[in-house]
Amino acid sequence: MKILLQQARYHGPLPAHLRSKAPKGERADFLIEEGVLTKVGSGLKAPGALVIQSKDLHLSRGLTDLYADFGTPGYENRETLESGSLAALAGGFTRVLLQPDTRPVLQSGGEVTALRLQAQGLPVEVRIAAALTEGLSGEACSDMLDLKHHGAAAFSNANKAIPDAGTMLRLLQYGGMTGLPLMVVPCESSLGRGAQVHESMHSVQWGLTGWPVVAETMAIDRDLALMGYLNGPAHLHFSKISSAESVDRVRQALARGIRLSCGVAAHHLVSTQEDIEGFRTDFKVYPPLRSFADRAALVEGVLDGTISVICSDHQPGDSESKDVEFPAAAFGQAGIQHAFLAALEAGSLLDARRRTRWVSRVVHALTEGPERILGIHEQVLDSMEKGQPNGWVVFDPGYTSGAAASKAAPRYSQGVAQAYHNTPFKGTLLAVVGPGRTMVASEL
Repeated sequence: MKILLQQARYHGPLPAHLRSKAPKGERADFLIEEGVLTKVGSGLKAPGALVIQSKDLHLSRGLTDLYADFGTPGYENRETLESGSLAALAGGFTRVLLQPDTRPVLQSGGEVTALRLQAQGLPVEVRIAAALTEGLSGEACSDMLDLKHHGAAAFSNANKAIPDAGTMLRLLQYGGMTGLPLMVVPCESSLGRGAQVHESMHSVQWGLTGWPVVAETMAIDRDLALMGYLNGPAHLHFSKISSAESVDRVRQALARGIRLSCGVAAHHLVSTQEDIEGFRTDFKVYPPLRSFADRAALVEGVLDGTISVICSDHQPGDSESKDVEFPAAAFGQAGIQHAFLAALEAGSLLDARRRTRWVSRVVHALTEGPERILGIHEQVLDSMEKGQPNGWVVFDPGYTSGAAASKAAPRYSQGVAQAYHNTPFKGTLLAVVGPGRTMVASEL
């Protein structure tokens, strides 16, 4: 299939032989043939090509999601590899890191190998984060060196806390030997136990147990102290932070040279605790949606590079886990199809000058940021020299195009909690070229 983009703005490095055709920051025409960027210039012609035009057209290499669940093994009633990968592609993601909180937990070399084999041939590239601790209990270390040997790309404890400082210290010591990122969602479990929503006047009014910000910051403080004490090779990645105080702590730690990175879920950039009004379980997420001030601080963290990754936090639920009373509902939403547009939408609060920077930072946090954490950025750049990275994304952020998209996109995920499915975002996805399939506007 041939796709011709007219007057698009490109994100990232072009192949060396094409760079002179599109100086940085300037618009140009781009021709993609069978997934390969073959021509760049002005006034390009390509008989038989699908021509894409828009008021503010952008082109990026495929996006990488560092935090998603696809249900396999054990939760195929919520999502399958096939439905999850189609939802990912429809959202612009051509590479996904799956979390280990499956049934059974991904904690042995055989389980990682089996899932890797099952994922072959999907329309997106799948990588696997194996369990950081046995059974995700937060206690005994998993066999990380063996898991790496069997193809694990990272280690994660998913949404489970590491309650003991001694255990965390051993994880950092052992995990540092693997060279792979260690992913945790920071939470002091004794303060977050039984919590449902952000601790505020809203939680009091709703009669729900509040989740204080200090539960997150105490865990961050402890882990940063351990990283400073070790001063070793371990790479710690906070998968999802949710508060202004957490952004400040990470910013200060990065300034001190601690080998650290952090991410934010797209829904924390565009939604706040007020969206839970009416006990909407599709907005019951982990960590919880917080205040407008927290949301604004997270946006600033992405803008200044403190937050280097945006993830979908795709955790699809079924009716039994989400279509229930709020206190009984599981945490999570099926957000991978809408995460990119949701993140772009957060820029609508910024002035016109900063919106342009916001688009670039969002793309960076969904391409180079996660690529560096996975240790594949140089490999991606090598592929870029051939015009063939892991897919392409064509989009219009919509800030200058007036009306938002009017039609609802097809639903690819099986997850019932798709909070943004009918949200009229300003941005639009116009084409996604994945390693195994191409989707165009009518399918997105």
